[in-house]
Amino acid sequence: MSLWRSLLLVVLALVCYFAVQECVSFFIVRILALYVGIGGEQPAQMTGGYTLTVSLIANALTIPALYVLFYDRSTYRAPVRLSLLWNVLFGCCLCVSLNMLISVFRLSELFPTYTEVSEHFFVGSLWLELLTIGVVSPFLEELLFRGIMYKEFRSCAGSRLAMLLSALIFGAMHMNMLQFLYASVLGLCLAWVYERYQSLWAPYLVHAAANIFSVVITENETVQRFLSSGFGAVFTIVLLTGALWAPVFIVRSTRKEL
Repeated sequence: MSLWRSLLLVVLALVCYFAVQECVSFFIVRILALYVGIGGEQPAQMTGGYTLTVSLIANALTIPALYVLFYDRSTYRAPVRLSLLWNVLFGCCLCVSLNMLISVFRLSELFPTYTEVSEHFFVGSLWLELLTIGVVSPFLEELLFRGIMYKEFRSCAGSRLAMLLSALIFGAMHMNMLQFLYASVLGLCLAWVYERYQSLWAPYLVHAAANIFSVVITENETVQRFLSSGFGAVFTIVLLTGALWAPVFIVRSTRKEL
């Protein structure tokens, strides 16, 4: 497949993504403004606690649009048998490892907007956060960045360059330097998992597990106290070790299938 055709499809997919997101968000904000009786205020001023609700609905409506218009199911063969345990473990380990690096090097202090962005999304109920951040958003992002973007780049530039390009764009989409670094590393791992399994479900499991684990750590004080204790330190070491070993077992589980 030609480079220009692949780039065109990637650009069209991104345009479709932003167009649907913006249109849906625009109408939802107007409806919410009428519902709460403050229709005279600007959307950016009144959404506040409705951020996750707007994001959830917009993401849920963007998924079928991208799937129908761009995702080519014939490009990849039927999924191999997924190693559910190792994919979920890998996602949790990635979450802990990357957040540990952020904490050790105090990167959040260098990029204060990271905290502001995080607080902007962690504003709803726990179940709404889990559904939006842990279930729906990862599927949309995997469909766009691995199912469409990585596939197109891979067809004309090879798997390694495709992993790098899709990961960098995935990071840039988070609109924050620290999240760019976090998401780029995560994107590399997710593209690698996609390549191993040739199935969108594999990186989705890793991505969803990482996001859900992040939400639980952020919102649950009991979990935070546990991780700060001696037992938590041991648990963290186990997860960091798992981050190194999980890819090994993923390779072993897919070697016979590829």
